[in-house]
Amino acid sequence: MRWLRKDEASLGMAAIRRLWRRGHILAHDEKLFLWQYGRGKDSEHLGFLIAEAEEGIVACSGTILLPYHYYGKSLHGGCGAITVVSPPYRESGLGLTLMPEADRELDIICSCGISKRIAIIFRLQGRHVFEEFPRAVCLGKEQALESYLRGAAYTPGERRLVQTSCSRLVKTPAQAGFRLEELNADNLEEWDAAWNGLFAPHLIGVARTADYLRWRYWEHPRFRYQVLLARNAQGQICGLTAWRNIELPGGISAMRILDFLPLDESAGRALASGLAQAIPEHCAYVEHSALGRRWEGLKHLGLSRQGSRLLSVHTSPPEKECCALLAAYLVNAERVGLSAKAFVESPDNYVTLADTDQDRPHIEMEE
Repeated sequence: MRWLRKDEASLGMAAIRRLWRRGHILAHDEKLFLWQYGRGKDSEHLGFLIAEAEEGIVACSGTILLPYHYYGKSLHGGCGAITVVSPPYRESGLGLTLMPEADRELDIICSCGISKRIAIIFRLQGRHVFEEFPRAVCLGKEQALESYLRGAAYTPGERRLVQTSCSRLVKTPAQAGFRLEELNADNLEEWDAAWNGLFAPHLIGVARTADYLRWRYWEHPRFRYQVLLARNAQGQICGLTAWRNIELPGGISAMRILDFLPLDESAGRALASGLAQAIPEHCAYVEHSALGRRWEGLKHLGLSRQGSRLLSVHTSPPEKECCALLAAYLVNAERVGLSAKAFVESPDNYVTLADTDQDRPHIEMEE
């Protein structure tokens, strides 16, 4: 087994194409592959582990390395983004050898959007599996929502259930005494200081450092994100939010909020008002997926976890049969100081969909 070098991205892409799915986006988009796995264990390697035999690569395991922390203390973490083994080698237990090797130097690793079969294996390995990565939603513009539900083949009864079960978008006025501004090169380091001094000491999860935000939102090769900072009356940074508008079939969209991190309730109201102003006219629904309690400020915008399992987590195209993300955590309790279950259920946790491999193009590419 060995980690691919950064000049061997084409080998990893070919492995995904041959061992997993020929049309998978990571088998065709080298820029996306390098962005996702480029933060390897050192400057020369990708976060992509392979096992080779005479016929070539017979198994692979990809890891997105992430800057986890525990109340400001740095931890080595990651997201397991793919593990696949060639059929002739599955009975040998190669996959069960590959995954621990990929995880070996990590304190915390998350896997999101896993299958029920993988969940069984993870439980046997001692990972904490939870049935749904927590998600909150609210319904957007009526005409756009109806177009979305019809296009996704919801029956009349299912459409009524969505309409009556999910919460509605709330008009959120501007919060007096707060100012919102785009995150940019001029204020990024100021945010970094605010993160280290005001936010990190009270949170566990993935650190929102300047380096991480730059990579996650500015350097993404496929998507364009919007990121806002909130300042209070004293000019102090007191919150951050990030989102992207997802194009859906039929000329409509959904707003996916990737980050919502207020310092307090008033800052949460200010961030929610900024998001309210940014919602496009043709938005069918708004969603946010996160562990912990920081998401609760989005209730000011109308988001609720009620009815969240009625809307597809996939968007290209929407699949009403897939409305939740099965997830798992492996935590080195000795190094972190708490179990995986305690980590996931901690109210101080701040891990969002942005810290997984699920905010990516769910499209099949043609050869």
